[in-house]
Amino acid sequence: MRSRWTTAVVLAGMWALSLVLYLRAPSRVPTHWNAHGEIDSWGPPATLFILPAVAVMLVLLLSVLPRLDPRRANWEKFGGEVRVIVNVLVMFLAWVQVATFGG
Repeated sequence: MRSRWTTAVVLAGMWALSLVLYLRAPSRVPTHWNAHGEIDSWGPPATLFILPAVAVMLVLLLSVLPRLDPRRANWEKFGGEVRVIVNVLVMFLAWVQVATFGG
């Protein structure tokens, strides 16, 4: 789980799934469901790329934060743990994408 390849592979899978779904998507896709599981919001097919984009922004943010922190030595001590957290968050977003769009 501390591998950087895990994040790259999951991100590539998310983008690939979004592209496949985008190519097969109707003119509007569901974007929100209410408590009863009924669709109450629709959007253009481009919304399929939101979760992969958020995942990429998360990875970029967590790679830039150590450089901005005045106590960056602490980041270096826990680099492996930070990578685990990034991997888990990216995998969670991938799970949300699959659960939402039924890929």
